Amino acid sequence: MIDIYLDPIILGCPVNADQEALHSYAEQMLTLNAARQATCSRFTLSATASETLVQANVFPLYSSLERLETVARSDVLKIVNNILTKSLIAEDRLGIRDILVEQPSCSPDSHLQGELPSFEDAHHRNAALIALQKNVIRCTDHSELGTPMMLTSIPEGAYHSAQYRGDISIIDCEPDIVLPDTPYSYLEDIYLLGHPSDIVQCLPIERLMIDHSAFEDAVNSLVIQQRQQGLLRDWPPKQQNWSMGTEFRKTLEEHGFCSDPSKARSLLRAVVDTITNQNMSATHAIRMNAQGGTAQRLRKSDKARAYRRDIDYEFHLHYWETTNGPAFASVVVHSDFFIPED
Repeated sequence: MIDIYLDPIILGCPVNADQEALHSYAEQMLTLNAARQATCSRFTLSATASETLVQANVFPLYSSLERLETVARSDVLKIVNNILTKSLIAEDRLGIRDILVEQPSCSPDSHLQGELPSFEDAHHRNAALIALQKNVIRCTDHSELGTPMMLTSIPEGAYHSAQYRGDISIIDCEPDIVLPDTPYSYLEDIYLLGHPSDIVQCLPIERLMIDHSAFEDAVNSLVIQQRQQGLLRDWPPKQQNWSMGTEFRKTLEEHGFCSDPSKARSLLRAVVDTITNQNMSATHAIRMNAQGGTAQRLRKSDKARAYRRDIDYEFHLHYWETTNGPAFASVVVHSDFFIPED
């Protein structure tokens, strides 16, 4: 599970917007909802998120979406409400009621230039809460996967790391909660993302390839990215099922896919293309023998058909096409046509 902290600004509805701006806002909310439901991401918000939206006069209302024609206004409002009410609350997770952050800063800070003071304060509050959580909870998902992530108002694909510092002078909590003494000075690197599809680009690839759940998270995140074209025309997104065979990870290690980032990313792309039925010209049937015209190989247990997808010229991905989606069996060299049954 990948923890993503949400900046309240991304939930704000544009004021006096035209149809194009409202369409972009609705698409963003649909994408966030897809990421929330994909099970690979876990959204975390500050308890003050709704208050921040109200203060900035951008809390989405039925009347503010009046010009929206591409998506039902009630659907967009329901998505925003679900994100605000069903996401994890950072303060609850830490067992605190409030904090006071003084002298916060970040570098670079271009993403904050021109923002309303309430949004800037909320952004730095998120950073302080992230720093507190990393100090208190040592075995959270984001600490295992590396640098924490925050989804904020930057362009898609413009993800980057920023360094945050500040002083938490007051922590309001129950007496039995164990937290750092105040004032608590923090220095924290945080990945800033402009879109859920940026998640996989910020994960340490070696970690993905050796950790089963992290690999699944990366694949599911990339599946979301593949859905972006025509997202509004295909909503809700279809559930994608896939699995890995017992020999799959062993073959990754044998051929260096767990240690070479370039190979790992090529494999991830091949896996996601297979799940989403993209670039099918790179896929070929595995036949009973090398002679042309022979029957396609079938798995004995369920009659699933065997396929081979090009990762690059040297390596190929072997999988079974089952009624529950592709079952990835092995990665092989160009001259190897063997595919494990399990």
